[in-house]
Amino acid sequence: MMRNFSLKSQIAGGLLVLFSCLVFFSCSKDSPSKPTHEVVFKAVVSKGGSLSGAVYSFDNTTTAVKDLKGTEWTSGSITAPAGTAKITLEVMAEGDADDATLQIQIYVDGKMAKEKKVSGTFLETIAEYNL
Repeated sequence: MMRNFSLKSQIAGGLLVLFSCLVFFSCSKDSPSKPTHEVVFKAVVSKGGSLSGAVYSFDNTTTAVKDLKGTEWTSGSITAPAGTAKITLEVMAEGDADDATLQIQIYVDGKMAKEKKVSGTFLETIAEYNL
């Protein structure tokens, strides 16, 4: 005996099959993971100057490095959180003369990504790098 299916039943069945396919295919693929990056920060003040502090951030996550001494500072290798869009480095130092310089650098995955240089006796600069 052959059954006649109503139009509503056929539409409902077709929608069920379509919905099932959409769910299956959308769940079967892994979403691509966002990459992480290895970051190193560096700061150098000219001879006779002295570094005083640094602040670095990955998007809105900020870390302060207080009581820096000497003329050079290098952070350890830091893994930027997955999905980070912007990396920022701010460094403060004092120079011994108007021609004293402060140079800061951001390295991403082993390559220099951003560099800034200022001069004067009160030295402060910010470098930003967009991933």
